Amino acid sequence: MKKGFILGFISASLLATGIAIASEMLTEVYTSNFPIKINGKAYTAEMPVLNYQGRTYLALREFGTATGNTIDFKDNTIIINTKDYIPESTTNESNNEPTLGEKNALAKAKSYLSLTGFSRTGLIEQLEFEKFSHEEAEYAVNNCGADWNEQAAKKAKSYLDIMAFSRDSLIEQLEFEGFTHSQAEYGAKAVGY
Repeated sequence: MKKGFILGFISASLLATGIAIASEMLTEVYTSNFPIKINGKAYTAEMPVLNYQGRTYLALREFGTATGNTIDFKDNTIIINTKDYIPESTTNESNNEPTLGEKNALAKAKSYLSLTGFSRTGLIEQLEFEKFSHEEAEYAVNNCGADWNEQAAKKAKSYLDIMAFSRDSLIEQLEFEGFTHSQAEYGAKAVGY
C-alpha cells in the first residue's frame, strides 16, 4: 500500500511538472491580431500570424505569394525569388545572351499569355510542366513583359464568360490560380465588381 502511494505521488508530481512546463511554453506563443498591409492595401492572412518573444511570424509561402514572389524548397534549401529577380547563372557566361532554353521558355510564355490570363506563379508552374527548368521559367516570366494586374483581369473575364461568380468567389478563385490578393482585387474590379 505504501509503495503504491509513493509511486502514485511520484507519477502525479511528474505529470503536474510536465503540465506546468508545457503551459509555460504555450503562453510564449500566441496569435497576433495586428492588421497587415502589403503595398498599402489591407491583407488578411490565411494561416495564423504568430507572435513569439516579441517577434511576429507569417507563413513564408503565403507571404511570398501575397507579394508576387516565389518561394521554393529544393535540395534542402529555401529559395526566395523576388518578382524582379533574373538568375545570373542561366545566361551564357561568354556574352550574357539568354540560353536556348531561356529563349524557348520565353517564346512559350508569350504564346500562353496570348491565349489566356496567367498569374506569375501559374505561368512558372505551366512552363515547368512543359519541362523547362525553374531557372528558364523564371527567366521567361521576368522577361515576357506581362502586366500581372492585366493578366488577373483577363483571367477574371474568362471565368465570367464560363460561369457566374460572386465578387469574393472570383477573388478567391484568382488567388487559387496564384494571383496576389491585390492582383485578384484588380481583376475583379476590371470586370465590374
